[in-house]
Amino acid sequence: MDGTWRPFSVPAVLKGDEGALQFTVSATVTDQTAQAVASSTEVTIHPASGYAGIKPAEYLGEAGKESRIDLVTVDTEGKVIPNRQVTVKVYERTWVTTKEQTTEGARRYRSEPVDKLVETLNTTTDGKGEGSVRHTPKSSGTLRLVAEVTDSQGRTARSAAYLWVWGGGTASWRVTNDDTIQLIADKESYSVGDTAEILVPAPFSDAIGLVTVERGKVISRGTQTFPTNNERLSIPITEGSVPNVFVTVVLYRRPTIADPIPRYKVGYVRLPVSTKTRELTVTIQPDRQQAKPGDKVKYDLRVTDSNGKGVKAELSVAVVDKAVLSLTEERGVNGMRAFWFERGLGVRTSSSLSVSINRSNDVISEPRLGGKGGGGFDEEQVRKDFRNTAFWEAQVVTKEDGTATVEVPMPDNLTTWRMQVRAVSGDTMVGEGTNELVSTKPLLLRPALPRFLRVGDKTTIRLLVRNATEKETDVKVSLDVEGIDVSGDTGRSGKVKAGASTLFEWPATVSAEGTAKLTFRASAGGGLSDAMAQELPVALDVTPETTATGGIVLSEPMYEAVFLPKWAILKNGSLEVSVQPSLTGSMGGELAEFRRWPEEVVEGTVKIASRVIATIGVRRADKSAGGNVETLDSSVKDDLASLISRQNPDGGWSWCWPWRCDSDPEVTAVVLVALGEARTEGFSIDGTTLGGANSWVSGYLNRLTDVAHPADVNLKAHLLYAMAAAGQGELFLPQMRAMVEQYREKLASFGRAYLLLGMAAAGQAKQDSHMSQLLNDLATKVIPSANGNHWEDDKYPGTTHTNTRATAAVLDALVRVDRGHPLIEETVRWLMVARGAAAWTTHVERAQAVMALSEFAVATGELAGDYSYSARVNDRELFSGRFKPGDGRETDSKTVPLTDLGAGKVSIVGLMKDIASPGRMYYTMNLRYVTPAQGVEAVNRGIAVTHEYSTLESPGTRIDRAKLGTVIRVRVTVMAPSDLKYVVVEDLLPAGFEPIDTSLKIVDPKLKAQLEAERAKLNRPEGIDYWAPWFRWYYSPWEQSQMHDDRVTLSATRLPKGVHEYVYYVRATSVGDYFVAPAHAEESFFPEVFGRSDSGRFVIEP
Repeated sequence: MDGTWRPFSVPAVLKGDEGALQFTVSATVTDQTAQAVASSTEVTIHPASGYAGIKPAEYLGEAGKESRIDLVTVDTEGKVIPNRQVTVKVYERTWVTTKEQTTEGARRYRSEPVDKLVETLNTTTDGKGEGSVRHTPKSSGTLRLVAEVTDSQGRTARSAAYLWVWGGGTASWRVTNDDTIQLIADKESYSVGDTAEILVPAPFSDAIGLVTVERGKVISRGTQTFPTNNERLSIPITEGSVPNVFVTVVLYRRPTIADPIPRYKVGYVRLPVSTKTRELTVTIQPDRQQAKPGDKVKYDLRVTDSNGKGVKAELSVAVVDKAVLSLTEERGVNGMRAFWFERGLGVRTSSSLSVSINRSNDVISEPRLGGKGGGGFDEEQVRKDFRNTAFWEAQVVTKEDGTATVEVPMPDNLTTWRMQVRAVSGDTMVGEGTNELVSTKPLLLRPALPRFLRVGDKTTIRLLVRNATEKETDVKVSLDVEGIDVSGDTGRSGKVKAGASTLFEWPATVSAEGTAKLTFRASAGGGLSDAMAQELPVALDVTPETTATGGIVLSEPMYEAVFLPKWAILKNGSLEVSVQPSLTGSMGGELAEFRRWPEEVVEGTVKIASRVIATIGVRRADKSAGGNVETLDSSVKDDLASLISRQNPDGGWSWCWPWRCDSDPEVTAVVLVALGEARTEGFSIDGTTLGGANSWVSGYLNRLTDVAHPADVNLKAHLLYAMAAAGQGELFLPQMRAMVEQYREKLASFGRAYLLLGMAAAGQAKQDSHMSQLLNDLATKVIPSANGNHWEDDKYPGTTHTNTRATAAVLDALVRVDRGHPLIEETVRWLMVARGAAAWTTHVERAQAVMALSEFAVATGELAGDYSYSARVNDRELFSGRFKPGDGRETDSKTVPLTDLGAGKVSIVGLMKDIASPGRMYYTMNLRYVTPAQGVEAVNRGIAVTHEYSTLESPGTRIDRAKLGTVIRVRVTVMAPSDLKYVVVEDLLPAGFEPIDTSLKIVDPKLKAQLEAERAKLNRPEGIDYWAPWFRWYYSPWEQSQMHDDRVTLSATRLPKGVHEYVYYVRATSVGDYFVAPAHAEESFFPEVFGRSDSGRFVIEP
């Protein structure tokens, strides 16, 4: 294309009486560099070649008085059609209202319109396409006005409007089944000084009305009588009415003999008021019509009010590349919309005849002023200063006469620069203005380069030379390059036609990391020339490697060996060493999550019980570290009193106190655990409370069940543990043993943990055969990973159980039954990760976790640690310090550059603490480095990731080459063997690809729709906790996806166990043979949990 419009046609035929239709037409233009730009527009298919616009001069007419009806004839492009005959048909609309009975037995009004033709008017528009007809209504009511115009092919187009008439007796209005009416204004908008005429179409006569003018508050009010059902109001429009007001009418009609029921109706109408008196006009005048790079362009600015008088104002001035602005919709704040947007009604109206309410009026804030500053730029000789924004200043103040001047040095972009000036005066008058200035040269260069390169790439450097003159010219082109290798002569020559571009190419290879610097020069006859420089980043063809370890320093120092392979690239990695005195830290901060919120009318029973459990856990941990627990004791006593008061007469507890729902087994279990833990700490629990609970639980456990609805063995285990915790362990121990014998295989992990806790509370030791079996079962079900141990169970609909709660229950059981169990410390670690990633989503889950971690802290005594420590690498001290009691959240760490360690040899890291002092010291070491990625194979160390390329036409066929300009489908597949936290996936792109951001306006709507449809197919609601099937979009665990020049990054706070796919599109934009780096996935805080795909190559052909 040569910059001119190229027409094309699409068949479009309307069928029969089919009305106007809209087509969406999109076009994508791809230039010689394979860059594509799309645009779309809406095209209306019309029933005829012309229309007659119709509008009453005023929407309100008066019976017996002539009303003017204005007409205009236009074609489908909105251009005037002169001297066209128009027929106007006037229909009188009446409403036939009846009462009908619904299927539920209620009676409701039904109103049906009946239109009667009362007059047909004919006229011919004048040379301006304008005309009018006149009609005198005989009575009040609604008139439907229909204008008809017929084109030369006999096709008729119709337009309609309405005229509402007042006066002249009782009008026929539509009757609705609510207490509202719609007020009718005589105009669509008003100006200050106008008087608005408003019709009140009431369903009854002889009423009294309250008339108010409102906006955020009642501005004015008054009462008047409404003798007919079609009265008119006159409302003056003042300066205070800007930008809009509402008129509300409340009608009340007293009982009559015919209708002994009092009636009322409420109606309102919005009156938009012109903001012209608040608008500023901003005029921008540059000192030239066209510029070139390096010019200093002077812009004269002037701000005037609606009368043309200069106004002192504060301006924000931006000069931005129009190409950038074309990518998305305008995001800047429109001054008129910001300060003079149409306000909401903000007043609520009701009547005691329906419901007595006293609701506060909404507060409508007044506009505020503000402003900030900025700016700055450089300029260069050879074109290399390429910027999106040429100028930005947020606080340019005009003179008293509204004038100001700014100077803008033009960057080296050859583009259209758009200046936008926004103005605000001291009294909040606002406005804006724009101006476009082209910066160009008669001979210009446009490189077509990849966004980046990698070592080992073979690419083609391409340059477009455009001749903007009217004559063909001979051009000489040269290339100077650093950082990459160009084979052969770097000089080129050729002819460039007038108004056209010619492409020049150089093959190149990449052999070293760094920055490629390219300088292009072109010259032609008549002194035409251009030169520009551009830089490209060149990355290594590497892939990251990560490993980690950790441990505990107790009675002697710990030493870890670190070995880096000889091929490790040392400058791109590090070793992080960190130590901390406690795995759990302080649990007291979690109690804030149980606080009562102001909007809670009544706290839930489960929340109170969970708070008791968590508080008891924190109390034990604080007490073990010598802390003060008086405040906690007071909270526990209050909550215990509340729980006891909520016990149902049958002895159980329900969800919905005080409405006395049936007692619920899970709620009862949580409450009994809370009472039992408090009782263990010495709090007094009334025997009557426990006796009633005993009776209810016994009845529930022994109730009859059938095969179709068997008892939940895990819920039974929870109840048995709850009764044991409440001091009834010996009584229920036989049932616990029986459950292990009969239902052991059916128990979930949390069910086994509850039975362990229950038997431990009943005084049994870990040597007990039943407890040993349960411990062995839990050991076989554990899911180990680099971020710790956890347990996962199947979903149990209708319960509050989660994997986090199950893991917390297991930890609690292990600590209480076997404090030396080898799974404990890694389970603590996993729970702390879950605390950060998901923030412990429910009160029950949080209480279970706090109790388990507090039990661990008490058992280890880690919160009372008081010792000095140090860390060393190869006899060189990294850091040292001292941990004191209460430092549970403290961490000390240091990052060591790999150049300090060296490749191909072993380094020793020593971690020491004062052995004679109490406490434990935990340490972690994370080693990150990169290795050459050419020919590497896929790796799965806790997470697997693959990517594959295909065409849009054949998504199931993998490809490794494509033609220049091809849109390529990329599918990234991530497999999580278990629930993972804080996962980041980086899919590195070959250098010849550019990702397609479908949020941009320049992307073809068809392509957007196709990608959305593809992603919708990835729906996997099965097993997804938070999937919402009514939501228009698809479920995706990826909370954020980011597109960069060289990669697409996906982020997920929680990645559920399973296979997850993500699809996006790229375009092949640079010819060459490119290295495909492995895709990489990892847990951010546990980088040793990672995976990568294999590497490869991709060829883009001309």
